[in-house]
Amino acid sequence: MSGLEILGAIASSIALVQAVQGTLKAVEFLRQNSDMKGECNKLRKEILMIDCFIMQAREQTDPMIPAQRLIGSPEHPLVSLTVQELEEILEELNEIVEKYSRSRKVHDPKRYTDKVKWLSDASKIEELRERAQATKSNLHMAITFRVSSMVDRGNVRQEVNIGYELNTYHTEGDKPEIDMAIDKILPFVQDWDEVSTTKVHIAAGGGGGVLDALREQPWAIDELDEVGEAPIHIAARSYNFEGLEQLMAAKADVNRQNPVGYTPLMAVAEDGNDEMIQKLLGHSECKKRISQGTGQGITALHFAAKAGSLACVRLLLAAGAPASKTDEYGRTPMTYVAWGNQEDHQEIYDTIKLLQDYGADIESKDSLGLTPILWACQKGNVSILKALVRAGASLGAIDSVRQNIIHTAAFSHNFDVVHYLAEQDLEGIDPQLRDLEQSSTPLGSSKWIFNKYNLTSKPLPTQEQQQTFVKFYFKMLICDLNRHMSTLRNIQEAIQDRDSEATSGLLDVLIKRNEAGFRQELIGWYRGLKFYVSDGQWDKLKEAICEEYEEISEKAERAAIARRKTLTDPEIKEFF
Repeated sequence: MSGLEILGAIASSIALVQAVQGTLKAVEFLRQNSDMKGECNKLRKEILMIDCFIMQAREQTDPMIPAQRLIGSPEHPLVSLTVQELEEILEELNEIVEKYSRSRKVHDPKRYTDKVKWLSDASKIEELRERAQATKSNLHMAITFRVSSMVDRGNVRQEVNIGYELNTYHTEGDKPEIDMAIDKILPFVQDWDEVSTTKVHIAAGGGGGVLDALREQPWAIDELDEVGEAPIHIAARSYNFEGLEQLMAAKADVNRQNPVGYTPLMAVAEDGNDEMIQKLLGHSECKKRISQGTGQGITALHFAAKAGSLACVRLLLAAGAPASKTDEYGRTPMTYVAWGNQEDHQEIYDTIKLLQDYGADIESKDSLGLTPILWACQKGNVSILKALVRAGASLGAIDSVRQNIIHTAAFSHNFDVVHYLAEQDLEGIDPQLRDLEQSSTPLGSSKWIFNKYNLTSKPLPTQEQQQTFVKFYFKMLICDLNRHMSTLRNIQEAIQDRDSEATSGLLDVLIKRNEAGFRQELIGWYRGLKFYVSDGQWDKLKEAICEEYEEISEKAERAAIARRKTLTDPEIKEFF
C-alpha cells in the first residue's frame, strides 16, 4: 500500500471528518466548565492535530483526481480504525455533555455532589485524551514515515520502514487495545530491503573492521537500520570500544537519535552499561547534551535510574545530568527508580540517597499526583518500596484522584506489598478515604479483580492473596474505628466535667481528621457540635456524641464479621 493511497483515503473520508468535528463540538461545550477546562484543552489539542493531518492529506493529494474514483471505494482499514476510535471517544464525551446540559443552579445545595462528579469526569477526559493521542500517533506515522521520509543511498530511493516505530508503541500488555490497532496497521508497512543493515552496522556490532566498512559505505555512518539504530548505537550496546572510537573519530553523530529519540548514551544507560557511559561522556559533544531527552523528555539519567545501576547514575550526575529534570508527564529520575526491577536493596537505597544528595525530591509528584513510593507500591517491587521508606519517603502520600497507598496496594502488580505494609506504622493512613474516580474506599478499589472487561496486564491475585488484603484492610479499619471511639469517650468525659476547652479541643481533633479525609459533611457536623459547647447545651451535645458512639461501635462489630468474609460476600459490600 503506497503512501499516496493512505493520504487519499484520509483526505476523502467523510466519516473521519464528521467524527473529528463532532468531537471538537463536544469538547467546546465541556470547556465552559472551569473544573474540566484544563483536561478539555489537552483533548482539544489532540483532536485539532488529527484535523490538521486531514488537511495535510488533502493538500498533498492530487486535486485533479476525479471525484468518482473516491465514491464507492472501500474505506482504508487505517481510516476505519481511526473513525471507530474517534466515534467511541465522541460517544463517551456525549454522555458527559448530557450530564452538564442539566447542571444544577448555582445555589442548589446538591452542587457539591456535581463538583465531585466534575472532577471524576475530568479524569475520564484525561483517559480519552490518551486514546486520542494514540490515534493521532498512528495517523501521523502513517503519513510521515510512509510518504515524507525518503532516503537517497546512491541511486537507491526507498520508503523508510515504520515497522520499528510502530513496534515500539507495543505496550507489552499494558494497553492491548493499542496493540490491536498497531497489528492492523503493520500489514501495510513494507520491510527494508538488503541495504537497510549496512556493512558499517555489521562492523559496529563486532562483525568486522569499522574503518574498512566506512571506506566502502561512507554514507552509512549515521544511517538507521531496520530496528532504528545507527552504527554508533550498535557499537555502544555491543561493548565494541574500538568500533565506537573509530566511529567518533570519523565524526559520527555521538548524539544520533533513533525514531523514538534514543541517543547512544540513553541506550547504554537503559542497559546499565557504566563502562560505555564513561566512554561516551569522554566525548565533549555527548557531555554537552547530557540532559537531552527523547520525544517524551526521558533523559539518560531517567533510564539509568530505572535500570537500577548505581554506577551509571553516579557517572551521569557527576557529569552534570540534572537530578530533578522531568519528562513530559512530570516524572523525575526518582520516579524511574520506583519503576525498576532491581532487587538489591542496598544498591537501590544508595541510588536514592545519591539522587537526594544532588537535590532530587523523594516526594516529587508527577502529573497524576503519584509519588515514587506510590509508584513502587503499584509496580509491586517490595525491595524498592523498602528502600524508599528507609530513605525517608512518606507512606501518607495521596494522588490527584485521592487514592492513598492502601488504594494503590489494592491494584498492585504484586500483592506481596500488602505483607510489607502490614508491618509498618500506618496510623496516619485513612482506611475510609474515598477516591474521586469511583468514590471507593481502598477495599472498593479491589473490585477491579471481578471486572470481566479488565484489560490490564496485572496478574489476578489468588484467593489467598485476596483474603490477605481483606484482613489487612479490616485490621486497619477496626483500629481506625477504635481510635475514633476513644476520642468520643474522651469527649463524653469532658462533657461530664463541663470542660469547654477540652471538649472544643477534642472536636477540633475530629475536624482535622475529617479534613484530611475530605469528608466535608462530617467537618460541618463537628463544627456544629462546637456551637453546643459555646451555648452551654451540654445535654444535647452528650446525646449526639452517645448516638455517634453507638453507631461507630456497631460498625466496628460489622467490620469484625466482614473481616472473615470474601470480597464477594454481601457483608463486605457496605465497606466498598
